[in-house]
Amino acid sequence: MLIDKGVSEGEVITLKLTSGEEIIGDMIAEDSVSCLVDRPLKVIYVPRPITAKTSQIFLHELSPFSDGDTITIPKHHVMYTSKPRQEVD
Repeated sequence: MLIDKGVSEGEVITLKLTSGEEIIGDMIAEDSVSCLVDRPLKVIYVPRPITAKTSQIFLHELSPFSDGDTITIPKHHVMYTSKPRQEVD
């Protein structure tokens, strides 16, 4: 079930999926069963050596071989949505 964090259509959002993946993109539309996301990027966390305090974060195109820039994500695959921090937006 989607937990609403005050995200509205047209904003950049992060979606945490039930598969464990995290997606960042522009939410174009939302209905009772799905979210339409434009230019989705998959967040990839790469651990650094023990001496580093944080992990490196990479953004990778979610569907590099798809024909368009917009995807539909069924809400039953979304654990939560939120707004990204200002430096990501």
